[in-house]
Amino acid sequence: MWVAGVAVIATSAALAVAASSPAGASSGGALVDGGLYSIGLTGTAKVVDDPNYSDDGETQLIIWRNHGGDNQKWRAIARDDGSYSLQNLYSGMCMDDPWADDDAGTGIIQWYCSDTASNHRWYLVPSGSGYALVNEASGLALTPDGRTDGSPLEQQPQGAASWTFTRLDGPSAPPSSSPPSSTSTSSTPPPPKPANTVSVANPEDQSGTVGAPTSLQVKATDSDSSQTLSYTASGLPTGLSINGASGLISGTPASAGTSTVKVTAADTTNVYGTASFSWTVNPAPAPSSSALHPVTIVVTTPSESTADETATESQIRQDFANVSTYWKTESNGVVDFELASLDWWPNHGTCGGSQDSATVTAAENAEGFKPGPQKHLFVMVVGCSHTYGVGQQPKALLTAGGYVYIEGTSSANTVGA
Repeated sequence: MWVAGVAVIATSAALAVAASSPAGASSGGALVDGGLYSIGLTGTAKVVDDPNYSDDGETQLIIWRNHGGDNQKWRAIARDDGSYSLQNLYSGMCMDDPWADDDAGTGIIQWYCSDTASNHRWYLVPSGSGYALVNEASGLALTPDGRTDGSPLEQQPQGAASWTFTRLDGPSAPPSSSPPSSTSTSSTPPPPKPANTVSVANPEDQSGTVGAPTSLQVKATDSDSSQTLSYTASGLPTGLSINGASGLISGTPASAGTSTVKVTAADTTNVYGTASFSWTVNPAPAPSSSALHPVTIVVTTPSESTADETATESQIRQDFANVSTYWKTESNGVVDFELASLDWWPNHGTCGGSQDSATVTAAENAEGFKPGPQKHLFVMVVGCSHTYGVGQQPKALLTAGGYVYIEGTSSANTVGA
């Protein structure tokens, strides 16, 4: 633990912990000086990994499933203040907090080992069933930004990650006689890099719409045709996921925004390729509030009818309001009827029979109605015994436009056609 900059030294069965590099501190036997270890994320099959067998400085370290490669093996170099430098067996470089940055979220890299640099020194602090790895320079702990293969390592306040050290070279291995110099490398020559390569085709930037299903096939190739690829992705829009075996991204976007997506294809030798692109999800189109469906209503009566014009028009307007409300609800606000005109044309209707078509045609001519998309002519014959109800006329009329002949004006039933 950190106690006001004072070193707290554990017993030989535990670990040394310090806030700085106090004189006389010892490792306390936590790790064997010069011993070779894998550093596993406690409770998972992931270990600290030098990605793609990189021997470049400033390569950010990651976690990856344990495959036993030399890029996943770390030599412990005990320092006299109780801390350790951790040197990768493949690259010969040490785990490093770049520029001794004390900001949370700074990526942890590998860099040329130094005997004196505090940003190369790590304390092992008991944490759960494992240990937190705390950097001497920053006081922050080694933490993965995720739990999937390829998740980058960064430094964060203690508590988010616990690590387990597994000895790989046997308890009888002698400790190093002295820490290596800043130019030292692993005691054994690094093996050659794997000869195969994985390439991921960049799918270019993608776009979609909230609520609209979408899919994207990630395409990757391995120069070793005997290898099987697996796929992961980070930064996908909410509602999308990737099939780890096929590389198919699919789903229905749930929220609008732009994401930076990184897809990774990896084979069983820890060789992988990546591609990054943006994915923009646009909001779902808002329902139209404009009156897209102008309606011309012609009200007529059978010959010699005594229907009252004022009372009938009032009833028709109420009926039309009911019709509009019904179809606006049915279409989620897309279909909105507008009353273009309502004209009284008495003594020209019939109560059903073969004269219906003739009545409609006569009304069309009298009004000068011109058929067209989303334009409607309603001919209403009052004073007859029939009524009309929801769905009597084809719903296709809503978009195609057309004619509807209606008998009756019972407000209880006049709610759409």
